[in-house]
Amino acid sequence: MSKVKMFTGIMVLFLLGAATGSLMTNIYFKTDFGLLGKGNSIDKRNFLIKRLSQKLELTQSQKGEIEKIMDESVEEIFDLLRKK
Repeated sequence: MSKVKMFTGIMVLFLLGAATGSLMTNIYFKTDFGLLGKGNSIDKRNFLIKRLSQKLELTQSQKGEIEKIMDESVEEIFDLLRKK
């Protein structure tokens, strides 16, 4: 096999891998985290809490603590933005 054919084959494989990776990343963000860009802050908060609950198998008290932390964080962010 000549060096040109080998180089061409490697380049084609590389480009196919890059295109597939880019496409799959785009699909992943549109289906899951794309929801974060749309809707109001309550929807985003509920989405994140639901996602964390599924992944970490949180109890109701743990969910409550996370909700409290998220609400406090949002308030602090808004305070910082107002001071700016």
